[in-house]
Amino acid sequence: KQDIHDLYDSNIYYDSVDNILITTFNKHIAKLELDNKIIEINGSQIQSNATLIKLGEEIYLPFSEMEIVYDFEYSFAKSLNIWLYSRRLASV
Repeated sequence: KQDIHDLYDSNIYYDSVDNILITTFNKHIAKLELDNKIIEINGSQIQSNATLIKLGEEIYLPFSEMEIVYDFEYSFAKSLNIWLYSRRLASV
């Protein structure tokens, strides 16, 4: 959660009573619930492969689904054995 705050969304919010995280970026709003594979993005529900996880005081977001919210792309370069990440430019 802290990395998301620093890189994308300084208003990211986690409700520890209801275990819900709200995050925004550009025109996207996402709501994630702890241990729930349903993510709401811009009012539409999508099935996720992973869930929002809390380990100790740290909150971890499912990376692949966040590419929709934060306008980024990623891929694995097998020949280099590294993950490649790039931000999509906002359309004008």
